[in-house]
Amino acid sequence: MKKIMQCLMGLDIGGAETHVVELSKALVKQGYEVVVASNGGVYARELEEAGVRLLTIPLHTKNPASVIQSLLGLHREIRRFKPDIIHAHARIPALYVSLMKRIHKFKMMTTVHGNFKVNFILKRLTQWGEELFVVSEDVEDYLKAHYTIKGNIHRTLNGINPDKFYVSNSQYPYRRLVHVSRLEHNTRKMADALIEIAPDLPLEVVIVGGGSALEDLKIKAKACKNVTFTGAIETVPEVLNQGDLFVGISRAALEAMSMTLPVILGGEYGYMGILTQDKLPLAEKTNFTARVERPLRASDLKKDIQTIVGIPPETFNWQRSYIIDYYSVKRMTDDYISVYSKPDRAFVIGYYGSSNLGDELLLKETLNHLTPYIRKENISALSYRVDQTEQMHGVRGISRNKFFSIAKEILKADYIVGGGGSMLQNVTSNRSLFYYLTLIRFGLLTHKRVLLLGNGIGPIHGKIQSNCVKKTLEAVSLVHLRDEASYNWIDGDSKANTILGADLALKSDPEAGPVTTTRKIVVNLRQWPEVIYLQNAFKEALPMLKSKGYEIVFLGMQKGNDDLVLKELGEPVIHSNLDALEQEVADAFLAIGMRLHALILCANYQVPFLGLSYDPKVKAFCKQVGMPYLENFAEVTAEQLIQAIDLLESQRESLKSEMRQFQMKALHAQSDLEIHLRDKITRQVRRQK
Repeated sequence: MKKIMQCLMGLDIGGAETHVVELSKALVKQGYEVVVASNGGVYARELEEAGVRLLTIPLHTKNPASVIQSLLGLHREIRRFKPDIIHAHARIPALYVSLMKRIHKFKMMTTVHGNFKVNFILKRLTQWGEELFVVSEDVEDYLKAHYTIKGNIHRTLNGINPDKFYVSNSQYPYRRLVHVSRLEHNTRKMADALIEIAPDLPLEVVIVGGGSALEDLKIKAKACKNVTFTGAIETVPEVLNQGDLFVGISRAALEAMSMTLPVILGGEYGYMGILTQDKLPLAEKTNFTARVERPLRASDLKKDIQTIVGIPPETFNWQRSYIIDYYSVKRMTDDYISVYSKPDRAFVIGYYGSSNLGDELLLKETLNHLTPYIRKENISALSYRVDQTEQMHGVRGISRNKFFSIAKEILKADYIVGGGGSMLQNVTSNRSLFYYLTLIRFGLLTHKRVLLLGNGIGPIHGKIQSNCVKKTLEAVSLVHLRDEASYNWIDGDSKANTILGADLALKSDPEAGPVTTTRKIVVNLRQWPEVIYLQNAFKEALPMLKSKGYEIVFLGMQKGNDDLVLKELGEPVIHSNLDALEQEVADAFLAIGMRLHALILCANYQVPFLGLSYDPKVKAFCKQVGMPYLENFAEVTAEQLIQAIDLLESQRESLKSEMRQFQMKALHAQSDLEIHLRDKITRQVRRQK
């Protein structure tokens, strides 16, 4: 269940106000928890009775004292309520909400209900949400013409509840005309015109609504015996039911149409006259506000009223089915829910797209962990080669060298995910370490949840570098580490956000690996300063191994690296996809490897292996799995390699048994990760409840 806070100026009669009232009531029925913050008004009781909690805050004014009161009130409620989304429905509330977004974590959305006055100051004070809704095509055109819009624009409508605005008991000949509007000095034009022509009308004129212009209008209409004012009321359906025809615009006009009342469209923005089916396309485009070039003139209004009183009421019966089909509350609510429940976005960072199949395995498994909660099309990944990442994984790639694109992707994302590997180390260079620290820090600065999954930390040289890493990790939402050395280095036992797990590429399924009938030995080497000693030992050992009936496959994990070393021994094999790579390892009898993820694949398929430890992580993994390893390459001989192979073959079944036990531990580690991951992706948890 998501928590939604709706923020608007007030709850008296008005298009935006009734829009929010109907939306909030419908959301509560859908299981959302809704708070409405406003200055209050006649619709407050209706919302409370529907289960909507109200918060009275003066969001209708820019008075300095009220600004402070509004900001403090919003701050208190956001801390208490912890909304997933705050939805603003006017410029002043949107400005206040945008300021709160700098302090709190939530998604900001806005609905634009009409065109606003634009000047140099207002244009810069106006704030838009990450997602924008507009109620008509012309409002969207207005936004694009006057503002630089960074968020996504969605079209919605003014939803009408046909059960609330039922078929009226209008009489013929018509006796009563109803006009519903907020009566401010900038929205009184139709009321003025009605008062002007009222003495010549054979109808009672009922003007519904409150506002700053109400008293002035009453004085103006004092001599008109057929004009009455109701003030601000919440019983608009009852008043419309007592009417026979309607004059006005926007949402009130749609409500009248739902009740099959004849409608004349006109107001501040222009005049369209009697609403007929041929005028619907233009009316829809302007959200029934009559925003056209023809101005409202009292003489034209008088003429149309005199015409419409001669048209039988059944002529307008088409209006109700039109409202039900195209302007229902359900349709409006569905528009909003489709965006409210819009899947979160994740940006995965790591060493991807460099033709290193080990890193691609990590990205594959990272996506497997994320896709139960976040749609794949909403996940992007940092990449050396965007085309390679997109083709192999089906997610959008972001070039690691395009810093503005990376910053934009972080701003759009809800989660920044470190997808396995050893990003936070400076053995290769300080530049790499601070590159990833900068991405993580920028994510934290912009209030994104940062999740590190299956990461290894270090080695890190330098006190300043170590402190930077530790401080950064303390602010991260989840630190899931793949090895004890990393866990101990950051004192994981004392950190609530840190858990010890396993490498993401480790399979959690402990079933026995495939039974191979081959005597294939997979050999993996990579470029390293002392790799020449290994090459020499293998060159000497190969004839002996082949004489024992072994088939040797020289498996590369990274093109442009491993293959350059392996081609000195034979024809290297580098697969273009991960399935073929995994099948190659699964078919092996034994293996010898340097790359960590080559050895992890062996463990997944219970292929006994000899590790060649060029990095502490390889030695640590071999110990963890219970496999032999060599680490001083300068002293490695052909005899050692042959003896190691003989030992692996003689103890093959017992070593496979050890790997099965290790897989059981991996199963528990991955289960723990799933629990913590669900807990951290809180929106998904609420959605499932």
